[in-house]
Amino acid sequence: LGKRKEALMYYNYALTLDPGHEKTLVNKAQLLLLDNNKKDAFICVDKLLLLNPDSEEAQILLNILNEI
Repeated sequence: LGKRKEALMYYNYALTLDPGHEKTLVNKAQLLLLDNNKKDAFICVDKLLLLNPDSEEAQILLNILNEI
């Protein structure tokens, strides 16, 4: 659990430097899903879809979120 918290801290820091970095948003959303934080994962996916409505990774994550 400690490593996940640390990873989340780094993802958040990276997003302060580049809020539109798609891969960081994908990774953060995946980590939040692993931690069962559906609300924050959805926020990341929503940002991804706003940046890139055709993002295949965002669509996959959205499907996962809708299934759980």
